[in-house]
Amino acid sequence: MQHLTEALARPLDYVEVIEAIVRASSQAVTARAGALFELNLDAASFHVACAINYPDDLIQEVDSFAASDLPHSSGEVVILDAAGTAGDSAALRALRSIPGTHLLLPLSAADELIGVLALSLGTDRRILPNELGFIRAIARQSAVALERARLYQRERQARREAEFARARLEETLDAISDQHFVCDAQGRYVRFNRAARDFFRRNGYDPDELIDKVIWDEFPRLVGGPMHQAVQRALREGIPVAFDARSRYTNSWYEGHAYPVSEGIAVYARDVTERRQAEEVTQFLADASAALAQSLEPDLAVAEISRGLVPAFADLSAVFVRGDDGKIRPVAFAGDAHVVQRLWEKERRRPIATIPSHPVHLALEQGTSILVDDVSRESITRLIPEEPRIADLALELGVTSMLYVPLIARGRTLGVLAAATRNERRRFTPRDREVAEEIARRSAIHLDNARLFAAAERARAEAERASQAKSDFLAVMSHELRTPLNAIAGYTELLELGLRGPVNEQQIEDLRRVRQSQRHLLGLINELLNFARLDAGGVRFEIHDIPVAPCVAATLSLIEPQMRARGLRCDADAIDGTLLVHADAEKLRQILLNLFSNAVKYTATGGRVAIQADTDEERVRLLVSDTGVGIPADKLETIFEPFVQVNRTLSTVNDGVGLGLAISRDLARAMGGDLTVESQLGRGSTFAVHLRRVHASAENTLAR
Repeated sequence: MQHLTEALARPLDYVEVIEAIVRASSQAVTARAGALFELNLDAASFHVACAINYPDDLIQEVDSFAASDLPHSSGEVVILDAAGTAGDSAALRALRSIPGTHLLLPLSAADELIGVLALSLGTDRRILPNELGFIRAIARQSAVALERARLYQRERQARREAEFARARLEETLDAISDQHFVCDAQGRYVRFNRAARDFFRRNGYDPDELIDKVIWDEFPRLVGGPMHQAVQRALREGIPVAFDARSRYTNSWYEGHAYPVSEGIAVYARDVTERRQAEEVTQFLADASAALAQSLEPDLAVAEISRGLVPAFADLSAVFVRGDDGKIRPVAFAGDAHVVQRLWEKERRRPIATIPSHPVHLALEQGTSILVDDVSRESITRLIPEEPRIADLALELGVTSMLYVPLIARGRTLGVLAAATRNERRRFTPRDREVAEEIARRSAIHLDNARLFAAAERARAEAERASQAKSDFLAVMSHELRTPLNAIAGYTELLELGLRGPVNEQQIEDLRRVRQSQRHLLGLINELLNFARLDAGGVRFEIHDIPVAPCVAATLSLIEPQMRARGLRCDADAIDGTLLVHADAEKLRQILLNLFSNAVKYTATGGRVAIQADTDEERVRLLVSDTGVGIPADKLETIFEPFVQVNRTLSTVNDGVGLGLAISRDLARAMGGDLTVESQLGRGSTFAVHLRRVHASAENTLAR
């Protein structure tokens, strides 16, 4: 038994163990042949795991047989001999074909059958009771050895599978472009994927030296940040925790997860710096656009552009513009207050305008961007060799990279947008230059719009001053001219009345002509004064719901004497007495009087002047038509301009200065209406006064 135990204890390999079981058991009972039948995973059949000294044809016959073929259900040793009756299956018949006694030892582990050990003694002999106890001990030892071998085999297989899975996982993690690392529960680095190792190397750290070091000791500025909080919560609660963090060491943005693993905690981080920068730039452009839309003063626009770049895009920014004198000057700096102060002090001592080789001048003159991706004394000296103090200032302020981008809008270079990084911020790259060029392009448009707006405002103010001066001049001149004209009228009337002595008929006729000329001049002056008041917004309107018919009748009564004197026929359609418009009655009569006067003036003797009303639900059109000379098609809009008269020549007898129609249309539009014309040359014209209609209630109609 000791020999058996030692023989079964030595091997660990599964094949070696089952062979040792068969050999040691055969030697223990002096069997001539032995075989181990292992139970398959289906627990319904056996297969031969090892056979020694059995004929090959017999092994082939019993290599795989049903579990029910062996009498093992009782768990006791089965003895097969010539006189035995323990079963009559094919497997048992095959064993009995070999002379001698055969032993079937069931092998069990944890009360579960795992195999059967067959031992053939080669002779027929009786198994004594004390031998049976020894055989049972052999079965127990063999079962323990077999189970141990099976467990060892499964463990090795599981280890191989785990190592394979880990290798595949590490291969997969190395293949991804995002960072992944594992720490134990105390925060000591365990392993990194390739992206994390490359990241540490780029930033001056050896990843192999970081293994077994605590992350929070090596990078203390991470403590309290989003990633630190996510790691602590994942460890505490045993759940994955997402984080979104801006690196406190490299000016990069990361999104990731911290999640518990068997070793402690794993961290996955994706660099989203470009996306975040694009979002920040987009937000900056949107904010700047909104701010610039509210204030289009150039100085405010420039300051907004400069402020918006910090800290979304750069640590320092400045905007330089070209003045009307062609010189470049800084108009805004943005960044840390003490740094901005130093830059202004440097500008006062040595203006950039006096340094022709400065990158600001190069970007301005060449119209191209300049990128200094690694600021050093050598790189700045190459750019600005005659100003070593600029290199001193840049190094003192910790500037690490610089960008100079021209502000170009509508084919003109307005200035230069400058930006710089400092200290630990990631240096500018060609991608950053593209972003800065887009910012500069949009900013230049805003700046140019602000300048154009300012110029337009100045032009408008100058135009308003000129218009006011014109209106003041017309008002003063009208007043000054009316005084002597009124005096002429008064003295002429005194002479006509004979108060200065007797006058004859010829003198009376001359005085009448003088008074007629005085009235004509006074009418012209009144027109000029009315136009000046309208142009200056000095005419007051009293808008009411007024009836149309009385206004038309009052105007016709004034113009009828002139029609009779010219031999003209007046056709006036009856206008509904309930027809109302929203207007100023006095201004409406003035418009109609101007239209009737023009119709009489430009219609030959025997012609016709007519007035009628055309209405719909919303509007009223008062149509004043004549059979006069008409208006050329290309002059239909020109006639409404001030001081314009169609077909005016030095020989024309038509009086007036061409303000009647201009005044009439301005009056109509001021009342929410309009004045339009249709005409055919040689056949007459029709002027339409458009006004807003008012629907009278029944009570108002009865009251009128």
